[in-house]
Amino acid sequence: MFAKFSIRAKIIAAVAFLLVALTGMGLLAVWNMRAINANTVDITTNWLPSVRVLGELRAGVITYRNVIREHMLSETTETKLAQEKTLATVIEMIAKARSAYEPMITSPGERAFYNQWVETWDKYRKGTEQVMELSRKDAGKIPHDAHELNTQVVNKIGLEADEILNKDIAYNNTGADKARRMPPTATIRPSCCSR
Repeated sequence: MFAKFSIRAKIIAAVAFLLVALTGMGLLAVWNMRAINANTVDITTNWLPSVRVLGELRAGVITYRNVIREHMLSETTETKLAQEKTLATVIEMIAKARSAYEPMITSPGERAFYNQWVETWDKYRKGTEQVMELSRKDAGKIPHDAHELNTQVVNKIGLEADEILNKDIAYNNTGADKARRMPPTATIRPSCCSR
């Protein structure tokens, strides 16, 4: 069949076939690069910023708990009031982290974790206010009542809030890992971690 074509026609056909094949391979490569880029953008603009801000929020929460302990350990009213001033700056830091994080929440699962944390955190904050009130009342002596309230009730609520926050961080880390491992041909996020 090819014998009746001239050498020139055969060479042109071979070159044309190679050009079509190279063009197809190039288009496939461009499509795969776009998918890889979409996954990278998803990780860097959605998942990792959330993890970073949640880390800041967690650091603020840990600092808050430490200031409460220092408040109970302080012996004078003046040092207790100084701890309360420190606590005000920590509360401000936590509020900034929360305002930075809230717009990043786009999935129902992540929203559920955050709402649960907010509810638990508010209970914890109210409890710490009672602890500080008892601690202030016992200035100059060992704050047994404040310590008991903190260890028996309030600290347990704080640990529960920490656990919820850790789940939210893990959720975002898992989402970033899944987006990183997503094959280049898939451009849609997995349903378990879609935002």
